[in-house]
Amino acid sequence: KTAYVAAQSQIRSAKDFIYGQTIYSNAFRNNYKNYKKSWHQRFSLSFAIIVLFFIGAPLGAIIKKGGLGTPLVFATLFFILYYILTITGENMVESEFMLPWKGIWMASLLLTPLGIFLTYKAANDSALFDLDAYKRIISKIKRK
Repeated sequence: KTAYVAAQSQIRSAKDFIYGQTIYSNAFRNNYKNYKKSWHQRFSLSFAIIVLFFIGAPLGAIIKKGGLGTPLVFATLFFILYYILTITGENMVESEFMLPWKGIWMASLLLTPLGIFLTYKAANDSALFDLDAYKRIISKIKRK
């Protein structure tokens, strides 16, 4: 009977040790995940300021009609889009659906081509919101 009690004690001890190691491992993994998320957030937020500048500044130059209101509405809409993409990426990182660098950088990387495009259009004085320019392009395509 003493060997039986000693074996039960050793089994309980091993089970408790494994349980403790599992808790420690999960805590370590969560801390590491939060560290990577925070590290990427610091850099992606700095980059997002530049991206949003390259979206907002050309909008002010391209949209000439409407005074200050129309460019402000467009800039606000792009900021809301950025915010939604950021929250979506963070939630995907939290649920471990996406790697931290992909989820945190998602909004900035998706809006970067738009910022480059708008800056290019503003630098070349392109008519981005001019319907007549699009009608001319469509008519040229139809003629060909």
